[in-house]
Amino acid sequence: MQPKISIIIPVYNAEKYIRRCLDSCIHQTLKEIEIIVVDDCGNDDSIKIAQEYASKDLRITILYHIQNSGSFQARKTGIEYAKGLYCMFCDSDDFLDTQACENALNIITVKKVDILALKMQHFPKTFKRINPYIYKGRFRNNQMRQIFAKSRDAESLGNKIISTQVLKSACKTLDFVKNPLLFSEDGLLLLVASFYAQSYYGQDNIIYYYCDNEQSITRQNTIKNLYRKYIDLEYILDILEELKIIFPNYADFIKSYGNKTASMLIMQARFFKKEHFYQAHRILSKYNFSKKTLPASIYIKSVFLSLRYHFRWQNLIRLITYLISFGKIRI
Repeated sequence: MQPKISIIIPVYNAEKYIRRCLDSCIHQTLKEIEIIVVDDCGNDDSIKIAQEYASKDLRITILYHIQNSGSFQARKTGIEYAKGLYCMFCDSDDFLDTQACENALNIITVKKVDILALKMQHFPKTFKRINPYIYKGRFRNNQMRQIFAKSRDAESLGNKIISTQVLKSACKTLDFVKNPLLFSEDGLLLLVASFYAQSYYGQDNIIYYYCDNEQSITRQNTIKNLYRKYIDLEYILDILEELKIIFPNYADFIKSYGNKTASMLIMQARFFKKEHFYQAHRILSKYNFSKKTLPASIYIKSVFLSLRYHFRWQNLIRLITYLISFGKIRI
């Protein structure tokens, strides 16, 4: 029998958390699921633990990469294998609500949409973290594409349930993307998926728990990570140029996504030295982003330039807090 939902889990050095993740999947109230674990060649016992679970639950399949390729490629591998009507995603250090699949399937069956967005909750709860905003209700075609092109809150795959056919089409289009990506990988896949989808529905039900793992490479705010993200930014902007050729009718959405991506990276430069900020700016200038700079501190420049490319109220709060504290508080 065809599974209703495929849960795709990229795994890389997550031995501390993977049991919790897999437990949340195998105990789903919806039983007609498949669980696809993609081994991305870590160096701990994560996959041994996954193999232990797979030996006891035939719904678990483990796919093996021959070398570390990053979560973007791992998700593509899972999508290409998936047999379910819909796909969900769970990072190996996060976990699902036990009714996530059942609730998602009920809603998506009634609403008859290609993409469903439900609520993501930070775990444990903290006032420092704001849960991503959910665009509630039904959106179709270009209204839906506008969300994925412009909203940073729509970047995560974790709280989305997406037609497998839509995702397979998106992965086929993105087959030319070979390099690992350290940031914005979810958003890129969602953007292209929206070009194949026709409808979206959002509802405020919690299905996904996002856990703050300080050891996660993508969550470490270091100069080494920043330089790696600069490399990724150039690569992503090249990918977007290619997508404009493939999807000329969606060029404006692709441009908006580029602005959003640039804004996200510029904000990360605010904690570092001016040369790190100007390196980001040089990359953007190469791709015909505005060359105008502001005569102020690097922190203020970062926030202002980020706001120019893509407005987020959180960045406005950062700027106001910095100014009223006379530069003592940076958030």
